[in-house]
Formats: sequence, C-alpha cells, structure tokens
Amino acid sequence: TIPAIVRNLDDEEALEMMIIENLQRKDVNPMEEASAIHSLLKHYGNYSEVALRLGKSSRFVAERDTLNNLHENFQTFLYDGEISLGAAYALAKHSVESQQLILDEYSEIKDGELKMKHWVTNSNLIQACERNACDLTQATFDLEDTSFDKAPACSACQSNTANQPVLFQEGNPTCLDAVCFRIKTKTAFNQQLIQAIEDGKILVLSKWGSLEDPGTEMIIKENGATYINRDNFEYLTKPKAPEAPMTLEEVRKEYMEYN
Repeated sequence: TIPAIVRNLDDEEALEMMIIENLQRKDVNPMEEASAIHSLLKHYGNYSEVALRLGKSSRFVAERDTLNNLHENFQTFLYDGEISLGAAYALAKHSVESQQLILDEYSEIKDGELKMKHWVTNSNLIQACERNACDLTQATFDLEDTSFDKAPACSACQSNTANQPVLFQEGNPTCLDAVCFRIKTKTAFNQQLIQAIEDGKILVLSKWGSLEDPGTEMIIKENGATYINRDNFEYLTKPKAPEAPMTLEEVRKEYMEYN
C-alpha cells in the first residue's frame, strides 16, 4: 500500500488540479505555461487569484499570459530556441499587426521554411519593439476619440500601457499597436488638412513627410489647393544679422587683381 489522499472533485476542479500539477513540472515550455495560465484566468478572472494558487507573482502570471498574444511564427521560433523568452515577452506585448511588421523585417524564407535572418539577435528584436512603441503624450489625435474605423479610444484600449499596470508600472502611456497608431495619426492629419483648405490657410508641406503619401496628394488635387514645399527653403534657428556694406577701400583690396 501507499499513502494517498482521496478527494471528490468535479470536472472543473479536476481540470484545475491537473493544470497546476503540470505547471509545477521542471521541463514545462513557456508557451505551455501560457496556455495553462490562460485557462486558469478564465476560471478565476484575475492575475492575483491565479498567482496565489500557483505560488507565483501577479507579474509572472501576467507575463506568461501575454505570450498567448505572440504571433504564431514567433511562437514557433520560441519553441525552436531561435528567440529568447525575453524577446518573446517584448514582442507579445505588441499587437499581432505590429509583430507582423517586425517579422517581415527580420525573417526570411530559407529552404522552404520561415527562419530568422542569420544576423538577427534578441537585442535586435527588443530594439525593434522599442521603436514600434508610440508615445501617446505626443499623439496628434484625441485619445478619447471613438470615431476611428474599428478602433477603440486609446484611453480604453488594451494596447495602451496605462491600462496594463501589472506589466507596465513606469513611463508615459504608450501605444503598442504601431499600425493602429499610424492609421489614426494619418486620419487625423487628413482631417486637419481638409479643414485648413476650407479655411483658406496657406499649406506648408514636406516632400519627405506629408507629400510622399498618395492620400495627401489626392486631397490636395481634389480640393484644387496649392501648397508651399518647405523642403525648398532654408530654416534658420536664429535670425542672421545683415552684413555691413564693404567700404570703397575694402572693395579695392578684394578686387585689385581685376584692375
């Protein structure tokens, strides 16, 4: 005989116990942990309750759960050891659309399979995530605006770090959905452009910024507007003092070789 504890469990309790026991294995893969923790969160509803049952911190639970948002190709790279857990965390905090931008830049098809480019490091991926993080304090649109197509107000969006205090405790509120942020920025700019044209204001645009966008060019043509290309002008940070005119003696010295 062996010592044993017999418990009467319903299906839900049995599933919970099985999940917790699996998470206590030493060889469990982070993605397996993420899936299991997500199942527990569905039952308990918050990080702190799951953390209590697992003997982990709420931050650990939140970070593991974040891996469920990892792009499927990056999940494969994590399984295969091509990217580190730290890089996976950084990527998973961004929207899948933003991750796709990074994937397109840093991966390639090799021997019929998608692989990370040979020179890519985990630091490259983390830095790419940092570049794709958009400071919401610098946004040119209203963070409360709900009129953008299929996009919630930034103030209530889960891609806003301010709405995920367990994962992000410091710094300015930041958008981790670079694709959505850029669409909102461009939409807001076009609205301002149309309003400026209607108000008869002088348009000063840049070839390397606004004018390279086909949408901007179309708005200008449709409204018969004219603009000044600011790239044709030199910008001075301080006014230049006018130069004093040359004296007759100075002119003679300057041009004496011409008689």
